[in-house]
Amino acid sequence: MLKNFFIVTLIVGSLTWSYMLLAHGQTQIPFTKPVMSTVNGVLIKNISLMAREEKKQPPGTQQVSPRDIGFASVFFHIENTTQANINVIIEAIEIRNSDNKTILKQATPEEIILKPLEDSKNSFHLTNKLGIPGSGKVKAVLTYRIGDRTEVIESALVNVDRF
Repeated sequence: MLKNFFIVTLIVGSLTWSYMLLAHGQTQIPFTKPVMSTVNGVLIKNISLMAREEKKQPPGTQQVSPRDIGFASVFFHIENTTQANINVIIEAIEIRNSDNKTILKQATPEEIILKPLEDSKNSFHLTNKLGIPGSGKVKAVLTYRIGDRTEVIESALVNVDRF
């Protein structure tokens, strides 16, 4: 009896959700983000950036010089839609200001091997001892290669958290 109740509840819930989507003219489920790029069967779902600058010495610690004060974390979400392994080579990651000038750069190639139908979330962390100059926003620029095709993808501009 309880099993039948759950099945009926799921069916009614699904029908209600479908009706609401159709009634409001939506053809896709809300809260999904559009795919930014597709290359050779790999969906580049999104790229995001968090940047901060820590000029003040953390309380309770001794002065260490020079120490890293500029930090950037780049998050990269990709999916292999094929039935074969795919190698994605991250050629370079750059943090640029709103004038498109490079502030931080990692140019050491890094290989990501995607298994068939794998959904992969990756993060890259960049630091420097100079901080993040200026007071404007910054963005991540990621250059990657799949097979013989090289592509560039950019994050949205974000504010730098300053401490």
